[in-house]
Amino acid sequence: MSFINPIRYLSQILFRLLIWCLLTSNFRISNLIIGITISVILPNVRLPNLNLSFMAIELLKTIIAFPKSIKESVDLIFLKNKEEVFVNQRSSVEEDGSQFVNFLDLFRITLTPLSLVTRRKDRKSWRVHTIRNRK
Repeated sequence: MSFINPIRYLSQILFRLLIWCLLTSNFRISNLIIGITISVILPNVRLPNLNLSFMAIELLKTIIAFPKSIKESVDLIFLKNKEEVFVNQRSSVEEDGSQFVNFLDLFRITLTPLSLVTRRKDRKSWRVHTIRNRK
């Protein structure tokens, strides 16, 4: 347990430093020192215990959603008889589950151009606005 904490702390510092350098578009030594200082000053993030297999499945589903969004973009261009409907789509995780998995689920639905999450209907489903062909 004592070996994991320094690795987790170092990975947080490196991630924050990377974000800092990308935001400032500056990889000079002086900017790296400022970024490291800011990264160390910020409070540590407390992550809940996550089910890694469930997380890996959700990440894979999110990666697969990118080609689907391209396909739906092309379909949207050639869709003649558009119809807007609201449907209830099952969520991957309950509302009180992991916030990161909730975000991935919401991101995956909203990424595609034919669907947009309007709200959470209940603990296990989203209310989604979609566009589809009338036929």
